[in-house]
Amino acid sequence: MNGIVKHYLSISVTKLDKISGWLLYPISDLIAQLIIGDVSLLRIFIVAVVGRYVYAIETPKWFGFLATWARLNAPQGLSRFFWSKSETESTYQFNWLSKTLGTTFWFNPLWIARHMIILELANILTGKTGFISFLPQALYLGSVSFLMQLPVTLVVNYIIICHLTERTRFFWASVFSGTLSIYYAVMKVYF
Repeated sequence: MNGIVKHYLSISVTKLDKISGWLLYPISDLIAQLIIGDVSLLRIFIVAVVGRYVYAIETPKWFGFLATWARLNAPQGLSRFFWSKSETESTYQFNWLSKTLGTTFWFNPLWIARHMIILELANILTGKTGFISFLPQALYLGSVSFLMQLPVTLVVNYIIICHLTERTRFFWASVFSGTLSIYYAVMKVYF
């Protein structure tokens, strides 16, 4: 396990990742707020800080881990379906299926709920909501959102992790996440 953690921590974060975190998350959240009709500058600031210092670090590192983690011994049993032999080395790396599932399940119901809780914390600071009452709702909404968007996210995450360059993966994942947040706002207002 120690090797996995060291490998994950050794993956670098690019300037594009940092800029994407600073800008794309708050811009998409601002658009969502405008659709809902309730704009909070504090919330935009909090989303920018979290986008830069949390999402722009953890997500590119996870993408890099999926792209580079290798094992020496041949996989056995069902795990054979998730590994492929490296063409240049005598190692086995995650194949397209494991990378797609790894990316999709990274943005799982708990990740979505955490993002909703971060947004709600900004609302608490402005006196708009009660945090404790929102926690179970965030888990429920995170689960429902994850399941409803699963067919689309599988396809989009396959494209992001298997067909885009490592340098641009987080940027496009941020664009996709932003699109989903705008979608949620539209759903809240019109449906």
